[in-house]
Amino acid sequence: EIDIATLDSSNVAIGYIDTATGYPLIIKATDASPNWTFGTTWSATSSSVTDLNISTLDSSNVAISYIGTGYGVALPGTVSGPNWTFGTPFSFTDSTTTDISMEALSSTLVAFAYKDGGTSSGLFKYGTLSGGFFGYSSSSTYNSDSSTLNDIVALNSTDFTIAYFDGGTNPSTGGVAIFGELQEEGESSIPELPGNTLWKVLIAVLALGLVVGVAAFLKKKKA
Repeated sequence: EIDIATLDSSNVAIGYIDTATGYPLIIKATDASPNWTFGTTWSATSSSVTDLNISTLDSSNVAISYIGTGYGVALPGTVSGPNWTFGTPFSFTDSTTTDISMEALSSTLVAFAYKDGGTSSGLFKYGTLSGGFFGYSSSSTYNSDSSTLNDIVALNSTDFTIAYFDGGTNPSTGGVAIFGELQEEGESSIPELPGNTLWKVLIAVLALGLVVGVAAFLKKKKA
C-alpha cells in the first residue's frame, strides 16, 4: 500500500507499508529536476497496519491514518529537513473497521469516511488537531447499508464528497456519491476539542446511477 501527499511545489510526502514488518513508513521526496532526492525513512508506528492514508495539512505537516488492531487510527506527522516527528496516535473508530479514507479540510481539520465493523454502515467523522494529537467528533451515518470502497475528497475547508459502493442499493451497480458540508453550530461539548466549535454534517445523497441515466438520455436525445 502506497499513498502520497503534496507538501509544496517541490516536495511530497510518500507513505507506504513495509512488506516485511507491516509498519507504516514515511519519507520526504524533493524534486531536483530531472532527478528526485529523498530524506530519511521514518516509521509512524512500530506495529503492523493496513489501509494507510496520508493527507496534507500544510507545507510541513501531514495527517496519517491507518487501521491498527482493527481500529481506525490517526496522528499528525511533521517534517523538518529530511527527518520526521510524529504526534500521538488515537483511534477515531468505536469498533473495528475497514475501507477507511481520510482527507484534510484545513491545516487543523481532517475528515474520515469508513465502514463500521459491526453494522457495515458508512460512517463519517471529523478530527481537529490540537497539542500534537487529533480529537474527534461523534460519528454520523451517511449510508445505513453496507458501504465499501469509501473515498472522501475535500472541495474546500467545509465541503467534501464521499464516493462508495452501496451493497444495499444495487450490488451490481451500487456506485454512489454524496455531498457533505460542515456548519458551525456553537461551542463543542467534546472534551478532546476545547475551544473548538461543533460541526453539523449535512448529507445529500446522489446515486451515480441517476447521473448515468441522465447522461444516457441526453446522448440518445442528441442522436
